[in-house]
Amino acid sequence: MNKTILFVAALIIVIIAGIFLIKNTETAKNLPPPANLYKNQPKTVQIIYGVNGYIPSQAFINSGDTVQFKNLGKSDMWPALDNNPDHEIYPEFDAKQAIKSGEIFSFTFNKTGIWNYYDHLTPSHKATITVK
Repeated sequence: MNKTILFVAALIIVIIAGIFLIKNTETAKNLPPPANLYKNQPKTVQIIYGVNGYIPSQAFINSGDTVQFKNLGKSDMWPALDNNPDHEIYPEFDAKQAIKSGEIFSFTFNKTGIWNYYDHLTPSHKATITVK
């Protein structure tokens, strides 16, 4: 008799666990794909500065994204918008000082547009960030 009670109790537990599993599986099917959960979340993009300039030389980001300019060169860098007219339109994008080798300057882009920038200390090092 004790074996029958144990068997029935175990069977009930298995049935309840099965129902719980099926119910949670159905709920999971109704969730949006994980990629959609983070689609509009701001991200951070890294641009490397070295002896040949900025890599990549073109970056495409969304408004609200942050760009980290990491100086891996041997000399200082100073990221800023290229001269006129961008410098007057978006003056906030300017490190306002030299960034030493090994250091990072971060800037969050909140204005859409195509932003041409350069190294204020080596003006021939130019690049572009497109913000959607």
